[in-house]
Amino acid sequence: MKTYKEMEEMLSSYPIIKAEIDILKIDLEILREEATRENKISILGGRGYDSIVPGRSTVHNVVSTVEKAVVGDISVVDKEIFEILDKIKEKERVILRMDKVLDTLSEKQRRLVELRYFKKYTVEEVADYLDVTGSTITRRSRKVLDRFRMMA
Repeated sequence: MKTYKEMEEMLSSYPIIKAEIDILKIDLEILREEATRENKISILGGRGYDSIVPGRSTVHNVVSTVEKAVVGDISVVDKEIFEILDKIKEKERVILRMDKVLDTLSEKQRRLVELRYFKKYTVEEVADYLDVTGSTITRRSRKVLDRFRMMA
């Protein structure tokens, strides 16, 4: 079972993981645009759209591109896309598990998690904000961390 310190680190990483997912999605969009551009050029036999000659067929190039995809000739960009998709899926699973536990917390516990772990307030700052003692915050934190330990 994970220690309290490990659970605190996991909770503190929640906003960072969410930001990483957003950044990976931006990277994914860029790579998809790049892959689309490559495919259009590949379909045209290495030429851009401005070099299309009316009456000249590009069907052979389309078939060649499809054949390459079918036999496993995946471009570097496609491999990068798959890697990013895997990273996003992995991080989204972590967030989903954490969200499930967060959903079981009371409003007070949820507020404590947001202040203490997401916004990185000190115990004293959280106590002042919630108008309770530092020992109350420590005790409530342990209860919250116990819930998350069951998840791990």
